[in-house]
Amino acid sequence: MGTVVIVVLVLGLAYYFYSKSHAPKPAAQTPAPVVQNPPSGAQDQPPASGAGNGAGDPAALVNQQTFNAHWEDQSGTLMLTTATWANNSNTNITSATLQCRQYNNSGTDLSEYRVTLNGPTNAGASSSFSNISLGATANGMTRVDCSIIHVKP
Repeated sequence: MGTVVIVVLVLGLAYYFYSKSHAPKPAAQTPAPVVQNPPSGAQDQPPASGAGNGAGDPAALVNQQTFNAHWEDQSGTLMLTTATWANNSNTNITSATLQCRQYNNSGTDLSEYRVTLNGPTNAGASSSFSNISLGATANGMTRVDCSIIHVKP
């Protein structure tokens, strides 16, 4: 009886590892457009514009939003001290989700933070924000990339 139990356990483990190693891998996703602040913390990146008017197409609306900011490490807390969200579409936006990532010199993604920017931001207009906390500054962080990843008309 003990031999049967051992054989069943070995076969069960072998099946588990076999099925895990042959599971389909998730498809790679295309990243959203990124607004990058260089390590010096300088701002004023050129706005990226999307194609078309974006009316009724959430993906097109995201591509027509730009986000420019100045970031600082304030005693271990990463802060966007000044920021501007520009709605370059012809659709009024009630809110947007901002995603910021911290990277080191070799390009390793150290952390990610998301925050909702409430509007409304009318078509062709901008909204300004200040002192958005992005949590703790990651060890070795040299670059922060922020982009709008979702909008709500």
